[in-house]
Amino acid sequence: MKVKRTLKNLKDIFHPNKTENLLILEIIILVILIYYDLLFQFPVDNNIPSYLIALLIIYITILVGFYLFERFKISEFGFQNQFYLYTQIIFSSFIGILFSIAYLLINTNQIFIYIVSLIPLIFLIMIGLFQKISQVQVERFIKRYIIKDEIWNKLDEQTKRDFKHAETSIRTENIPDAIINITKGLERELKLAIFQPFKNEVKKYGLVNEIFQIYKPFKSKGSDPRYRTFINFKNYIEDKRHLTLGNIPFFLLNLTDKKIGMHTDLFTKFSNFLQEKFKENYSNVLKISKILFNHEYFTVDGIKISDLRNEAAHPQKYTDENGNLIPTKSSEILSIDNYIKLLKILSVEPNLLKFIIDLKDQ
Repeated sequence: MKVKRTLKNLKDIFHPNKTENLLILEIIILVILIYYDLLFQFPVDNNIPSYLIALLIIYITILVGFYLFERFKISEFGFQNQFYLYTQIIFSSFIGILFSIAYLLINTNQIFIYIVSLIPLIFLIMIGLFQKISQVQVERFIKRYIIKDEIWNKLDEQTKRDFKHAETSIRTENIPDAIINITKGLERELKLAIFQPFKNEVKKYGLVNEIFQIYKPFKSKGSDPRYRTFINFKNYIEDKRHLTLGNIPFFLLNLTDKKIGMHTDLFTKFSNFLQEKFKENYSNVLKISKILFNHEYFTVDGIKISDLRNEAAHPQKYTDENGNLIPTKSSEILSIDNYIKLLKILSVEPNLLKFIIDLKDQ
């Protein structure tokens, strides 16, 4: 078991997606470079050339500065894949080229040294271009910078996979896919915490016919939004449709809507069940409802979380006569800034996931 764990840790080091791992690897390469310089001088010169010492100091200074700046960006939720991944490749290539040029200039009469001098460059570029991001590393990143352990550990396993998929997608700048996976996980957690317990209760005690009675007809059924909400919730309980993030805010909104109570007591019974189940934490349900309906979180006015999800699932794309993409509202909505704002809503302020997890704990 210990051997497997050691090999796993070693694999993580050699498939880095963190700056500290890349820093360690590239410093190792510089040490190897110094070793080459000593090894291929005959007789061996025990004095390390000053240019290599200078390169080492400059190199470490640059990468430590880069490391600190990156950590600052992440702490501010300014993480972007372009900054995080491609700059590693650029630094790898740049430093490798410096090493190679230094050797080419100083060892101009030795062909073998030319070949040796290219090894760091090749290896560094390989690190940048072919680094693999393991699920272990993605999870470690999420728990360290986005979702706290005490919340992460209580999420459904499929939700964890969705969130890790979202993080992987954002690293390849696939913003729609990242948003879809984040909201898919959110949808599942809301279902497990609030809706599934009520559905199980209704089925367990055979209350289907009782709770779906309509005491007063809805006006213009086809266009009445309350009637559509009633039918959608009824169909969900009867397993005729899936629960969606588009419906959930309306289902929760009707917990406190007295007008729908004039037609059916479905939502009154739903509210009573939740109050009895969650007791003082019932207020979390109302807070969740307000968060899901808030239209002021994102950079585009008038959209809420479910709108962001719908835009990601069905983005508008238009091209001009030359085939170039024309900026649309979708491109404005589906931005890295809105993805980061979505993460903040879930795990920072107002910390939507915590409200949900507190309900799941009961």
